[in-house]
Amino acid sequence: MIKLIDILKEIKWLTKSYDLAATYHFPLTPDVVKMLNGGKRIKSFHITSFEKLNLLKSLENTKKSLSTFTRTKNKNLYKNLKAHWNSGVLCYIEGDIVIKSISDILTIPDDTGRRWIKFNAPGNTVHTSSIQRDFEEFIISKNIDILRDEILKANLEKDFSKEMNIKRNIYLKKYLKLAAEFAYIHSNKILKKLGGEDLLDDELSDTDEIVLNNIKLLDCAYSNEASPEDIQLIKKLFPGEKIPVPVGTEEAINIVNNFIKSRQ
Repeated sequence: MIKLIDILKEIKWLTKSYDLAATYHFPLTPDVVKMLNGGKRIKSFHITSFEKLNLLKSLENTKKSLSTFTRTKNKNLYKNLKAHWNSGVLCYIEGDIVIKSISDILTIPDDTGRRWIKFNAPGNTVHTSSIQRDFEEFIISKNIDILRDEILKANLEKDFSKEMNIKRNIYLKKYLKLAAEFAYIHSNKILKKLGGEDLLDDELSDTDEIVLNNIKLLDCAYSNEASPEDIQLIKKLFPGEKIPVPVGTEEAINIVNNFIKSRQ
């Protein structure tokens, strides 16, 4: 089973956009987000470490996206902050929806902060393999795979010459345009699948996944193992409630459960 800490990845933008395109990931561009009913402002939760709080704060009022959740069935999350939160912080935030799914879809951030989906990624509990197949067939039908193969070969050979980078950018622009076309054609099917309309309750993962941008930090619950410096940082970054939680105790279950339930 995929652990919550694996699903809610730490904030980092390392993967190049053209690499994700070359492996048939689906980009959540602004045009695609509009077609998939994004933009609504909601409140949700995100788990991070004390070391990443300043980086999280830097996302406020930007288009860089963040994976969050509004639902969890992981009871261990409530009790053992050290194991499941990396001795860190459960953040309550608000932001604009980029995309949402009733179950985790394992979105991946690229080097610009844009999120991508591989509909049939291992661990994805939403039944979207048919969408991935249709998307790959759609891209292949547009005859850009020759350029894709050239990029993959150049990656293996570590060819990052100016000429090759121009080709990467050309491929990426074409790919993003085609992805928007695909979303326009298949938006109803994508929304139905991501909404989990064909999932049974016992098929749902531990959490849903809500990708947000333009975020704002609100409240937090944090491990009582926080250092004095960590506590000062929390007081500085979160304008609302800041609740310490005793790690590994039964009391922690009630505190964290109440923190989440009172904000749902």
